[in-house]
Amino acid sequence: WYSATTVTDYIAATRQDVVFFVGAFVGLIWYVALYTGVRPRIFLSLLTAVYVVVGMVNIISPPAYSGQVFGLASIELPWGETLATLDSAGSVWIDILSLVQLLTLGFLVFAITRQYMRGERHPALLLGLGLLPFIAGIFYEILGGSGVVPYIPFGELGFLGIAIAASLQMANSVIRTEEALARHQDELESLVAERTADLQEAGERLLAQERISAAAEERRRLASELHDSVTQTLYSVSLVAAALPRLLDRNSEEASRSALHLRNMTLGALAEMRTLLYELRPDTLATAKLVTLLQQAADVFTGRTHIPVEIEAQADSQPPAEVKLAFYRIAQEALNNAAKHAAATRISIALHEDADSLELRIEDEGLGFDPEMESDEGLGLSIMRERAMNADLDLKLASERGQGT
Repeated sequence: WYSATTVTDYIAATRQDVVFFVGAFVGLIWYVALYTGVRPRIFLSLLTAVYVVVGMVNIISPPAYSGQVFGLASIELPWGETLATLDSAGSVWIDILSLVQLLTLGFLVFAITRQYMRGERHPALLLGLGLLPFIAGIFYEILGGSGVVPYIPFGELGFLGIAIAASLQMANSVIRTEEALARHQDELESLVAERTADLQEAGERLLAQERISAAAEERRRLASELHDSVTQTLYSVSLVAAALPRLLDRNSEEASRSALHLRNMTLGALAEMRTLLYELRPDTLATAKLVTLLQQAADVFTGRTHIPVEIEAQADSQPPAEVKLAFYRIAQEALNNAAKHAAATRISIALHEDADSLELRIEDEGLGFDPEMESDEGLGLSIMRERAMNADLDLKLASERGQGT
């Protein structure tokens, strides 16, 4: 632009510069509005519209924007560099642009001041320092264009200050975020340590025959299940129970539905507590019948999700403890997958036994998936395969999109 040798070259370069100019100013005023929280939407929309209109006039009809063009002129900078500029009579569009630039500078100063007065002093000072060279440069250019001072194109350099301010603010945000995450991590670790200490005494009695690593893993799992299932269910029960007396006076039908919902949640919580009691006593889990464990898992699942589970048991055998536990855990994982990923409305569990084998078949009428495309980790299939392999079981998976699993 500054090295153009003809008016045509200068105008062609101007068309490209206008796109940057309009985008930069519009982006700047909205960035400052979001940064400071000062958002006079009508004023900002009018500023944006004026920038866009002036830019379109400059692109579509440069003579209308510049006025009568006499040719190219030269600007001698204080350090000896010579720049090309357009020698024209000027127009009302140039005056409008100068006015809207002054309004933009006023808004920037006003927004930073308001942010500072709200108590956000550090962000306001940071933005103010970044915008200072920009404001000074644009103001100087306006004065230079009016002939008050020698024209020097400082405005472009001002955008560097904005980039530095934005970078510093982002770096500040990252540092504050990392500090907050570190504090949260310390709090979480402290909370986990407290919960683990609370369970330590009970764990020593209940899991004395287990290895120390298995005991720690079991405590963490039980604490998570207590929080995710029973605690949340009982909290929901308390909310429904608190609202029930008011519903009885206003809407008996709604009260009846709430009472039924309350009963279902309570039965689900009882089933979950029985399951946790089974698992808190490994000897009970080892001696219970497989059919009983599957029924218990189904009751817990239905109480939590309200999805019906049909159980068909043609076997009443007592397989080895590791086999029975693997069947039980795989059934739990399959039920969870059906609720979380398959949007299933009905699930069936069938247990069959013959002279050579014991088969557990779990089917849902959910969305299904492509086993070749889905991530094992996302569906918990790797956990099932690992449990099956550890108990020397044969795990088979059949699923198709829209056909269930």
